[in-house]
Amino acid sequence: MKRILLPVLLVLFLASCSTGQTTTQPTTSQTSTQPTTTTQKPVTTPLELEFEGTGDYLSPTFNLTEGIVAITAQYSGESNFIVEVVPEADTWQVLSINTIGNYSGIRAHRVETDAIMALNPGGHRLQVKGSGEWQVALAQPAFPSGQALPVEFSGAGDMVTDVFNLPEGITPIAFTHTGKSNFIVEIMSVDGLTYDLTVNEMGDYNGSIGIKTEKQPYFGLGPGPHIMVIQADGFWTAKIGE
Repeated sequence: MKRILLPVLLVLFLASCSTGQTTTQPTTSQTSTQPTTTTQKPVTTPLELEFEGTGDYLSPTFNLTEGIVAITAQYSGESNFIVEVVPEADTWQVLSINTIGNYSGIRAHRVETDAIMALNPGGHRLQVKGSGEWQVALAQPAFPSGQALPVEFSGAGDMVTDVFNLPEGITPIAFTHTGKSNFIVEIMSVDGLTYDLTVNEMGDYNGSIGIKTEKQPYFGLGPGPHIMVIQADGFWTAKIGE
């Protein structure tokens, strides 16, 4: 069956917060004559791509640069839905989404030169696996300046927050989650160079964490603009700062 991908305006849906800020993502176009094959027009930095289809699909090669890559996905089906970012070189690959049944959410991953457990700059492909219909958008957005603390975010499912500024020292963050599956919170600097696995729990959660930042950290986070990447199956809240 012939499938045609029409250009659409995809909004990089960020988690709701007190400011209600969102990031709008332009798109590129892909067309295809087979259900799992697309061709894409060349794009310029910042990277912004869209793919759409039914069944398993391997994208053409695209180039990632240092920073953050965001993946927005929707899937309608009863079987597994898997999205992987696979490097052309022998470096770290990312299993971004691995779920069963319908899905709608946003994931984000770091891209850092010579990283051992993160994506590296260079050529990559997107591998999608799923028996139902899916849409995937991939982007390396230009992030705005961060919000001053305190700030609150809330949402349901996988999301990426707006940018916020962490000061030097210890910042308290309070979380809640109502769900049955994993509740994972990662904090990343927008340049992709620093990272913290803040929460990794199963099911309901209600707790507070102290995040320490220091200048030129060997491990952990430094002061400056960051995002929070949430992986959840239920409703969650996050309050950063006092």
